[in-house]
Amino acid sequence: MGRLLASIFSPLFSVIKIDRESTSSDWRKTWKANIIWLSVPRSSIESLLVEKKFKKEQLVVDVCSLKRGLGAVVARTGATHLSLHPLHGTKVPFIGQRWALIQTLSRGEKHPRGKMLLNFLKEKGISFLPACSEGKHDFMMGITLSIPEMLTIVLEKIIEKYAEDSNRPVPTQEELMQWAVPASNAIFGSYLHLINSTPEWLRNEIVRETPGSLLLSLHQACEEVGGMSLGNVGKKIKAQSKLVRTISLCERDRARDWINAWFVDSTKTLFK
Repeated sequence: MGRLLASIFSPLFSVIKIDRESTSSDWRKTWKANIIWLSVPRSSIESLLVEKKFKKEQLVVDVCSLKRGLGAVVARTGATHLSLHPLHGTKVPFIGQRWALIQTLSRGEKHPRGKMLLNFLKEKGISFLPACSEGKHDFMMGITLSIPEMLTIVLEKIIEKYAEDSNRPVPTQEELMQWAVPASNAIFGSYLHLINSTPEWLRNEIVRETPGSLLLSLHQACEEVGGMSLGNVGKKIKAQSKLVRTISLCERDRARDWINAWFVDSTKTLFK
């Protein structure tokens, strides 16, 4: 993300790219910059900004996937804070991308440089999804980021247990893809995508450091599912059908057609 941001803003500003190998001189220049971008793991920001003092005119922009009270950390430096989160990652074209814009106490979106940045990104085709607080953002990321990542582990354990109870060896990932139908292809393909598209440090962060207790929630949910009767399972399936029907038929058909097309493509690749 850091390299991408540097390439985006190079036409507008003199950009200094900083990493662990940068010189002390470059680091000193960075802390004096008008706009400071934080494209680093959330867990490293406290130590990175410890004892740093900035002017209110300086804008600190973060793109962390989980905020976890980041606004308070930046506020201690005296800088104005603009909190963003590119929801689509670095592989999706800008036109059509959606970024979360998180409201902080210093309201960086109202800062003159913050307004300029947001307008520039909008011109690139990016739209913004407002979040009233870091807590709201992190809760939604817990659902849309952390739970899917956690479910890769759950999926493995269910398959292992089912194979054990059936007295059969655990199928390989290749076997799972070969035997897949469209619905399972979507699940196993998502499994591969989640692991393949996100660095291990970030997967650790969004699963293990999600605000709240995701593991406890999972444990309690699994206990409830394990205790459900067959009758209650049937009722749940019926309720799910009713829930999905609240989505427009056009949107449901679009999702199904996309998954079917993906399945045909992957099947051709596997069996060519």
